[in-house]
Amino acid sequence: MSVQGETRIGDAGARGAWLRLWPWIAVLVLVRAWLALCAADVYFYGEELAKGTCAKVILERPPIPYWKAVYGYHEGGGFVVAHLKALGFAILGESLLVHKVVGLLTASLVLSAGWMLARQAFGARAAAIFGFLYALAPAAFVQFSLLTIGTHFEALFFAAHILRLALKIVDEGGGTREDWLWLGLATGFGTYFSLQTLPVALVAFLVLLVGLRRRFLSRELAFGAAAFAVGILPLASMALLAGELVWKVRGATYGKGSDGGPVGALLDLFGPLRVADHPIVLDVLVFAAQALLALACLVLLRRRRLAVLALLGYVVLYLGLYATSGLAVGMGGLTFLWIRICAPWLFTTILAAAAIDASWDKRRGVAWTLLALYGAAGLQDFARLTATGSPTTLVENTKVLATTRGVDYPQYFELFLPHFEVDKASKARIAMHLDDATRELPAATAQVLWGKAELPTPVLLDEVRAAFGPRRWREALLGLGRALHPGEDYDLPHAFSAISVAPADLQPLLAEAIGRSGIGPRFRVDRLQELVDAPGIPEQWREAWWRGCGWRVRMTFRLVPTRGRAWIASQPEPMRAALLVGFERCDADLRLP
Repeated sequence: MSVQGETRIGDAGARGAWLRLWPWIAVLVLVRAWLALCAADVYFYGEELAKGTCAKVILERPPIPYWKAVYGYHEGGGFVVAHLKALGFAILGESLLVHKVVGLLTASLVLSAGWMLARQAFGARAAAIFGFLYALAPAAFVQFSLLTIGTHFEALFFAAHILRLALKIVDEGGGTREDWLWLGLATGFGTYFSLQTLPVALVAFLVLLVGLRRRFLSRELAFGAAAFAVGILPLASMALLAGELVWKVRGATYGKGSDGGPVGALLDLFGPLRVADHPIVLDVLVFAAQALLALACLVLLRRRRLAVLALLGYVVLYLGLYATSGLAVGMGGLTFLWIRICAPWLFTTILAAAAIDASWDKRRGVAWTLLALYGAAGLQDFARLTATGSPTTLVENTKVLATTRGVDYPQYFELFLPHFEVDKASKARIAMHLDDATRELPAATAQVLWGKAELPTPVLLDEVRAAFGPRRWREALLGLGRALHPGEDYDLPHAFSAISVAPADLQPLLAEAIGRSGIGPRFRVDRLQELVDAPGIPEQWREAWWRGCGWRVRMTFRLVPTRGRAWIASQPEPMRAALLVGFERCDADLRLP
């Protein structure tokens, strides 16, 4: 088994070992880039584009304190990723393509960090096997690697490096000052990036304490502590500026996964596996094999027991904190929510690679069988994800990615505008400082500021007119659809009744706004037919309503607009013509100038 000194990062031949990493990065980039250019719908997520809006704010600098541009005060990683996207916007324009380029970069960084940890802990061959398993990961984890939101997935870069550096210091009997410097910086800045770095920092501390024993208290430890203090400065600064909001993790009110207690929360993690129409038989086998292989490392890798315990200990600690924190989310059939278990997946993948490596010499048939299982599952998911896009129109898909705006105003403004304790008119002026002449900026601003205001229509219109001024207030009316619905319901008759008291020239805009808001906030293909066929739409407002629905169709097919046009073509007249008008107007607004 190749886990001895000659195969680890710190040894004389380690520089040449980097040549073994680049092929896996190349495979990763080819696989992920293919899927991204297929423009598969699974690679679009509103929060990802909200980080793009943050990038736009960073570049255009409205008259606000710089630190308030952050998406959520606790999301240091989101702010870091937004800066990467701002750089991409400055070079390539604020397009959807930038999100995918940044996604390929961060996915490669996580791969390199995991590969280095696998090599340090278990050797070169284990690192190579990990590269293979990572490149052909289950579908959900492939998706996460292309959704750059700066949270669970990207934080793995710091988690892997923290454990790698701790093990390296122990393996070398105390390490160098440079090792402690990087460990301190990675732990400090990683904590700013994501608070989920704290559990891995605790595990790394225990590894050093157990592995070094009397040598733990040293000048190098003090040096590492000083580096940690430097690395955590961004978090300390945000705590001083934003106060307790830095520690309030968004989503703490979900709690659906914890209804059955900690055990129920853990069992619910695999809710998506119970969805009957999801072709995941091989994925189930992979998950089961990975869990067994991770545990088998306790027996197979006795000479690297500390490394095995470190990785397993972190996985157990992470899942325990997840189950008892109140942040557990009911998974149901949403594989996207597996993003919360990216850390257990990555570290058990490293352990699985180590177990396969350990059986290579004496049980090569078993090792090849396991690799074949992983490979078959990965190829199955790759084919399935490819099919969700349009692989026969790669050139057109690439053009769409390169020319479509990579921002999402409502998702960002919902968290950004509450940062300012001013009236709605002042918040509108902050939002309208952004350079965007389309209808979407004022409409999205009004949607967020008035939301479910439940104001009398004349009062609502007066407030919007005062906030946006004579030049753009009519465009802002397109965002008032939700404000015309009462409470939590989507009561279309009530909404159309509410616009009957508006001036006659404004009523078509408000009817179109109702069509935009429709029957819920999510852009779901499976509900479009229900939307356009909704009963009770007054005859005089059907055309305007359908124009609003057409906007919604275009937003639903943001990455593959040809599918949206095909969907509209299947509808009857006169609905089809009105839908197409709204669709094309939205298409023009989504395109970069």
